[in-house]
Amino acid sequence: MLNNTRIGYACVNLTLPVKQRKLTKTKYLSLLQSDEKEAFAAAKAVSLGNIRGYQRLLPWHEEMGIGLLRISSDTIPLAGCIDLPWSTEWHQDLAILRELQELRRLSQKHQIRLSVHPGQYTVLNSPNETVVMAALAELEYHGLLCELSGITDIILHIGGVYGDKRSAKERFVQNFSRLSPLAQKLLRIENDDKTFHAQDAFDVANSLGIPVVFDLHHHRCHNLAGTSEWKENGMTEAFQTALGTWGDKRPKIHVSTGRTGETDRNHADYLSLIDFQTALELSQGTACDIMVESKAKDLAVLQLLKQLCS
Repeated sequence: MLNNTRIGYACVNLTLPVKQRKLTKTKYLSLLQSDEKEAFAAAKAVSLGNIRGYQRLLPWHEEMGIGLLRISSDTIPLAGCIDLPWSTEWHQDLAILRELQELRRLSQKHQIRLSVHPGQYTVLNSPNETVVMAALAELEYHGLLCELSGITDIILHIGGVYGDKRSAKERFVQNFSRLSPLAQKLLRIENDDKTFHAQDAFDVANSLGIPVVFDLHHHRCHNLAGTSEWKENGMTEAFQTALGTWGDKRPKIHVSTGRTGETDRNHADYLSLIDFQTALELSQGTACDIMVESKAKDLAVLQLLKQLCS
């Protein structure tokens, strides 16, 4: 039934005793004021623990039939903070480089596709230059993390409207040009659930020649329904258009179930089998990778796999 489709979840595994640690900027600065070496050691220890945690997950992923994993943006804490010395130190540390290379090796051995999804504060189309500079730094960190560890996709929302959607999309395109070729090559954009619908994502993607990660639940929550551009086959057309943006790359899509109904933006703990089957039907035989964005993380994927096998 999967038709060569791989499925996965985001960041946190609830089955195995593997925990991701964090280091706050406040804590790092406190350590830095008293002892620069201690601050470096703290950031390094958290980074190594996080990387090794993901390494431990990958053999289990293959055993369970889970082919995707989203890596947390905090894997290397504070790496995108250009005002901190750590932002230029982490990728020169030999121990961190070795562990990232091992993560790459394991992802290839167990055939697990890795991705990252910078959070809501990474806003490339902001009219505030300070915010844009922070977003650029964050995306460059993600690009370097991807290159060193074998991660294949950086997924990003377009950002905010700021009173003028057309200008907001143009600003995203302009600021994209400020990214390194590495970050540009890895970036994919996603339609969101209340601001930039699928057609907006296609407009930006076509301008830049980058792929669109189509989110089915977001499309249900926010689309062209009620406008002159709406078509009855909107979901099918949008899905197929998104697949076409990937060229010779394997497409990636997101699915989730609304907590109280189709247009509830809040994600349910588990994925409805009907929603997953809808994604398979819309793919029309194209081999896709499907990220399950359910609150129960790997437990939702395991339940889905059990349902598909029953």
